[in-house]
Amino acid sequence: MSTYLVIRKMQIHNANAMSSTYTIGVPAMTAWLGAVHALERKVRGLNQKKREDTDFSEIHFTGVAVSFHKTRLHVFKGAYGNAVVNTANPLIKKGADWERPPTIEEPHIDLSASILIEIDGLDPDDKDAILEKVQSEIWRMKIAGGDINRIQSMSIQYTDVDDPATIRRVRGMLMPGYVIIERRDILKQEMENGTNGLDALLDYTKVNMSARKDENGKITGWNLSRKGTGWIIPISVGFKGLSPLGICRNQRDKETQHRFAESVVTLGEFRMPYHFDSIDDMMWRYAYDENQELYLCRNQKI
Repeated sequence: MSTYLVIRKMQIHNANAMSSTYTIGVPAMTAWLGAVHALERKVRGLNQKKREDTDFSEIHFTGVAVSFHKTRLHVFKGAYGNAVVNTANPLIKKGADWERPPTIEEPHIDLSASILIEIDGLDPDDKDAILEKVQSEIWRMKIAGGDINRIQSMSIQYTDVDDPATIRRVRGMLMPGYVIIERRDILKQEMENGTNGLDALLDYTKVNMSARKDENGKITGWNLSRKGTGWIIPISVGFKGLSPLGICRNQRDKETQHRFAESVVTLGEFRMPYHFDSIDDMMWRYAYDENQELYLCRNQKI
């Protein structure tokens, strides 16, 4: 028996659309898992001095699945097509005016998404209490820097691998939408065949256009094609350490060691929830590779 917290059709305004240094779209998986981790800490009462009537200190949020219902990237129609609207924060005071900082750009996106959170350690008798706790805490939070404007519903759901009806019920609560999963297996296969990782990623995300011509050589239309099948996209799934662990001057947390890092990007796929026979196939979890200094969010077990 598995326990899940379902937060349905959460509307988020002005979330950060720059998922890595060179990808723009829905927020990175690090943002979703980070928000759920922050919610877990609030529910468990960490960093809170006030004592609660119900003790949730043994509860853990062990996995996250995200289903996107609707997205709207902030763009405007320019002279050469649509262009992304960038804001730059914080503004710099210069005399009586304010100026944009030179390098900090923030593209934004409005979206509606449902979150499925796997819970470990929840007593069924505390079901109503934890929903009340989540309801009181989540409105004080941001998701990927965006504001939560509306949540359609929250509920605790249970699934049993021996009862497919329970899985269909939870799966249906993520509809209509597209669940994002990892397709690291595609890159792994291409790299085993000798293809460079970046070239393989670009091959699966680019759209090839070829002209259709009549017998006189006049263009009558265009054919669009992509390598592979499915809705394949580049996604940011974590960070690669670049410097040794240590204490840095003026770092935000003086007790935690600091290191410089860069984004890790791989392939992902949007897939309708009814394609999944197992809820676990949708779940993202943290993974740390000490040997390669990788801090990752992973969906696949390979």
